[in-house]
Amino acid sequence: LKTSQTIVSDILINEFMADNTITIADANNEYDDWLELYNPTLNPISLTGRYLTDKKDNLTKYLFTQSNLVLNPNEFLLIWCDEQETQEGIHTNFKLSAGGEFIALVESDGISIIDSISFGAQTADISFGRLPDGTDNWTEMSPTPGGSNNITSIDEEFIPSKFTLSAYPNPFNPSTTIQYSISNSANVKIKIFDLLGNLIWQKDEGKQSAGLYEITWNGVNNSGTRISSGVYLLRVQADNNYSTLKLMLLK
Repeated sequence: LKTSQTIVSDILINEFMADNTITIADANNEYDDWLELYNPTLNPISLTGRYLTDKKDNLTKYLFTQSNLVLNPNEFLLIWCDEQETQEGIHTNFKLSAGGEFIALVESDGISIIDSISFGAQTADISFGRLPDGTDNWTEMSPTPGGSNNITSIDEEFIPSKFTLSAYPNPFNPSTTIQYSISNSANVKIKIFDLLGNLIWQKDEGKQSAGLYEITWNGVNNSGTRISSGVYLLRVQADNNYSTLKLMLLK
C-alpha cells in the first residue's frame, strides 16, 4: 500500500487559474483551467516521468510522458488542465474546480509529493499564485501565465474588489485586447510601463460610466514605434482605483 510523503521541493506549483473565462486561450482558442510550474533552483530539472494530480487518493493521475521535458533555472511552464490531452501543448486529464480542491506535483515513484496546495473557492479570471515567485505567500493576483508573478519598480497592487482587468491573448504578438470593467463612473487612464518603470504607452479614455470596456494595444510606444519583445506592466486607473497586469510580448 502506497502512502504519500513530502520531500524537499524543487519545481514548484507557482500559479493557477480554476475559472478562466476571458483571460488566456489555448492553441484551440479555448479558455480552460491552467496552472504554472516554476523552477526556482540553479539547475535544470526534468519533469518527464513525474505526475500531476488533483486527487489526494490518486497521486499518479496525470503522467508527464513528454521526452526530455526539462524546466531550466528560473523558467516557467504553462499547463492546461482541461481533459484534452491530444491538443497542442501540455494538457492534463483533469480540470480544476473553481469551488476549491487540491493540486500536487508528484515524484516518479508515485508516492513522494514534490509540491502541493489545497485551495478554496476561486474568482473568475483572477489567478492564485506565489508572490514573489517561489515563496510561501499565496495571494489572488492579476494572472501572469507562463511568466513571473513579481511586479518590480512600480509600487502598486492588484485590487480585485475595485474592478476587473484582463488581456487576451497574453502572451501576444502582435496585438492584445485589454478588457476592464468599472463599477462606478470614473475617469479612466490606461498606461503601459517597462520593468524599469518607464512609461511606454498611454491613453486617456476620459469619463466612462460603469460597464465593460475593451481597447486594443498593438505593441507600440507613444511614438507609434514597435517595441521589443519582453514583459510589460499594464495599469488601468479609474479615479483613485487601479489594477496592474503583466503583459508579455513575443516575437
